[in-house]
Parts: sequence; C-alpha cells; structure tokens
Amino acid sequence: MSDAIDSVFTDEPSNLASLWLCLRFSSLSLNSLGLLRNSGSVSAITHQQQIWQLNQAAYELGVRRGHSVSHALMLLPDIKLLERSFYHENQALERLSNWAYKFTSHVHVYDDHTLLLEIGRSLTLFKGLKHMQHLIKHDLLTASFDCDYGLAYTPKSSHLLSFFSDFEWSEQSVESQIKTRIANSSLQHLAVEPKLIAKLQHCGFERLVDIENIPRSELGERFGREFIDYLDRLYGAIADPQLFKVPDEVFRSRIDFAEPISNKLWIEQQLERLLSDLVDFLQSRNLVCRMFTWCFYNEKNHLLHSFNVSLASIKMDFDTFKELTDLQLENTVMQWEFSGIELSSHSLQQKQAVDADLFNSAADQEDVNELLEKLINRLGEKSLFKVISVPEHLPELACQKTSVRHCGTQPKLEIKELDTDKPETDRALHDEPLWLLDKAKRLIQRDGKPMHRGELQLIHGPHRISSHWWARLQSRDYYIAKQADGSLIWLYFERSSREWYLHGVFA
Repeated sequence: MSDAIDSVFTDEPSNLASLWLCLRFSSLSLNSLGLLRNSGSVSAITHQQQIWQLNQAAYELGVRRGHSVSHALMLLPDIKLLERSFYHENQALERLSNWAYKFTSHVHVYDDHTLLLEIGRSLTLFKGLKHMQHLIKHDLLTASFDCDYGLAYTPKSSHLLSFFSDFEWSEQSVESQIKTRIANSSLQHLAVEPKLIAKLQHCGFERLVDIENIPRSELGERFGREFIDYLDRLYGAIADPQLFKVPDEVFRSRIDFAEPISNKLWIEQQLERLLSDLVDFLQSRNLVCRMFTWCFYNEKNHLLHSFNVSLASIKMDFDTFKELTDLQLENTVMQWEFSGIELSSHSLQQKQAVDADLFNSAADQEDVNELLEKLINRLGEKSLFKVISVPEHLPELACQKTSVRHCGTQPKLEIKELDTDKPETDRALHDEPLWLLDKAKRLIQRDGKPMHRGELQLIHGPHRISSHWWARLQSRDYYIAKQADGSLIWLYFERSSREWYLHGVFA
C-alpha cells in the first residue's frame, strides 16, 4: 500500500489549490501497543474474544480477522495475543494529529484511525510533494506507525484512494492518475452505510466506473439522496468543508511496549523519540517549555514512577532536553518493570522575541540559566533557591525562599550611591544586617541592660516595629549594639515581655 503514494508523489499535479493527503492507520491497534504490521513475531489484537487485528506473520499462517481466540490458538498455539486498548489508540491518534500539525494547520480527524491533511498550501514551504513525502514517511517509520496513503483533490476521494494498492502507474499526469484510480476504486471502500454497499453490489456494481454513466436522478431514486450527496463531495461537485483540529497548548506523548522492561538502557531510543516529538511540537508552535514530566507505567497502566525536568533557559533543542533527562535518570534506581513511558508538559508559553542588542545582557543571563537548570536537575528542585522580599513588617517574615527556575525574569538590583558626607559608622547604622538568626535568641539582663559575651554598648536606636495586632501583638524596639570585641549586632527589646533578644549579626 505504501508503494502507491510513491507513484503519486513522482510528479506534481498542475492544480495544487486544494490537495488532500489521507493518512489511514489501519494497524493502529497493533501500533499503539508497540507492534508493527510486518513485525517478525506472530501477533494479534483481540476484542470481545475475537481476532480484531493481526500482523502479516499471523495472516500468512492462516489466522484471519473475526476468528475466535480459541480458533487462533488452535491454529497457532504460540501466537502472541494482546487485548485491544481504546485508551492507547486514542492517545496514539492524538499524538499523530499533533505531529501532522507540523506540515499543515488544516488537520481533520476523519475517524478513529484516519487523518485528512490539506497540504496544497504547504507545498512551497516543504519544497514540493516529493520532499514532503520523504519527511512524512521518515517520521512515521521512526515512530513505528504503519500507514496507508491516499492523495486526491477532495477529502473523501483521498480517503477512498488510501485503499488502492495495485494500480500500475503510467506516464500520465498525476491529475489523470487520480481520476483513473477513483474510477477503478471498489465500491466496498466507499464511506457509506454497509447496507447501501450491499445493495449496490446486489445490482451488479463493483467499481465506481460502473455507475459513472447512470443519470444522477436514477441513482437518487434507487439509492437515496445521501448517496448522491456523497458522490458529489467525492468528485468535488459541491463543497465538503471539514472541521479542522486546533491543537491544545499541552504536550503529551506516550510509547507502550509489548513486553515489560526493567533496564533503562533498553529504552534509550524510545526516550529520544519522545524528546524529538516534544522539540517538533515546540518549534511548530513557537513555544517555550519550562518543565516536562516523565512517567513510567506498568502493564495495568498504573503509575510506577515519575520525575520532572526543569528548564530555566530559552534553548529548546534536543541536546539540552536529553542532557537534563540523563541527569535525572542517573539518580533514578529502577527496581520495577514498566510497560509504558509518557512524556508530557503543561508549562508552555509563547516564545518572546529577543532584541539582538550588542549591550544586551540576555546572552549572559542565558548562560546562568543553563547552569542553574543543570544544577537543579542533578541536585533536586529544593536544593537551590533565591531570596525574595515580601510585604511584611517583621524582619523574620520579610524574606522568603523561592525557586530559582525563573530567575532570569527577576528585576535588576538598584544600586544606590553612598552618601560620602556622612561618617562610615553613621552610614552603617541605617542598615539592617544581612544575617538574621533562624530564631531570635533571648539575652540575659543585668540591671535591665542586655548582655552578650560581656557588656553591650547601644550605639543606635530605637527603631520601633509594631505588627500582628490581629494575632499576637509584636511591639519591638530595635537597636544596633557594639560588643566588647568591636563587632556589631542587631537586637530588640520586646515591650510586652520586657525581654531583650538577639536577632541579627552585621558582617
């Protein structure tokens, strides 16, 4: 089936205003569970105790769709049987529709295993049909998806031609080839009710060419107006508007394995596949990712383990993502078997244009961000933090720790010039210390005066702070005091308890 599209892509049609490509994933049940149509192992998908889908190896050994499970096991006792998973199929189709968005913004989900792409307006960008064909086939082969292709000028005809596999191509133009293929298509592949197809075949019609010369009025009287409407849309006589998918600004992609895996070295290629999908997703939508999540599931789809990869820089390339993922995996001990891997990201935002100014410090900040994201992913999110100010009166509450993940957006520090007219000692007295004790230390008193490593000399103050009257009133008088060795400390007198407390130390 895949050979058919090769012939179509050989020559470009003259009219590219509306060209539709159908991608029909007829083996989606197999592919979504990690199996290929031409895989070596004899495998099949079951549904309601019947064979639903099977690979070529099982077909060649006599198994057919619709056989009971017991019949298949009687024919092939060693056949590998997996239960159909609607969840994995839906996830796979969602992933494919997001991937197709890189080629065109006009992506229509036709049914539960088919996508329709309007590619006529994208051919110039992708340097023609031949090059686009190469990119599409390469991506699907890399992602392990079997696909049947159809190319035509209307959505329904492209879907019909995806069933055409044995047409001998001539030197005619592609436009003539498409017309000939449609005429020779079997009626059983029409997207109409099965009862209508049976009725057509009962009348002796097998191909579309058999009914081309019958007047529309007679066809309508015998087979209904809906059939005429379908034919008109098939041939392009009337418009056939499609509802195009608008992708969510959320990335999610998953790979499932036919057999449980316990060695993370075996999944290296699959991790790279998922990361490549993420990079393509970000580039096609001009997005920036601030964090992505890896999840590992067992064969019953229960979450076994997950970890986040944080990103501080704006570099959205595969090598960066891979390096940060490897840093996390180095600290992950896998003592369990997993059957599925999922990569997701909800922390996406539009990429902002950066001014290429010679004196712009953004480049230097980007180097800092890259270093920070490596440290965070190696040491853990809570190992690095920055201190920010908050609107609180009490000094111990005026600063808080926060993540350094978005440190690139922090405001620049405002540097004020010192007043050189004042003595150095006086300038220091107006400052609060950089070092606060985790908890204020109560000082002993002698004749009502605080003591700490000897007598203290109060050289500046008081500076009164009163707050938290709504909970427990804090009324403090702050002083700067000099110790016997000349060092400065920060202390306060609690007015309610009449106690002195050491709160900070000057460097």
